[in-house]
Amino acid sequence: MALQKLERIDLTEEEYLASETASAVKREFIDGQLYAMAGAGYNHNCLAANILRKFGNHLEGTPCTTFMADIKVKLGKDYVYPDVLVDCSQMSGDDYFSTAPKIIVEVLSRSTRKTDTTTKLMHTCLSN
Repeated sequence: MALQKLERIDLTEEEYLASETASAVKREFIDGQLYAMAGAGYNHNCLAANILRKFGNHLEGTPCTTFMADIKVKLGKDYVYPDVLVDCSQMSGDDYFSTAPKIIVEVLSRSTRKTDTTTKLMHTCLSN
């Protein structure tokens, strides 16, 4: 999904989390800045759905759960929405983000390739 930087607004982590559940637009939070998430196309959704299904089938009967697009991942003080996520920490029904992902998948596209392979990848590596 493409990211669009919103008007420069410096937020704290707490302000972002408090505002995210009421937001009409899904937003990632990177370095104190908000990035609106654009919708994904047919190919992107087919790839993500197939990956989700394969992981889900493989992990059946384990404590791991596979998610697609709507569960955030906490990376340090940043929050991103990966295309597919595997979490084995037995999240509760009230959780909106994962703090211990085992697998993070980003489906690359022309519009997201640079951000996904630089900023998001670096934040993922540095937070582990």
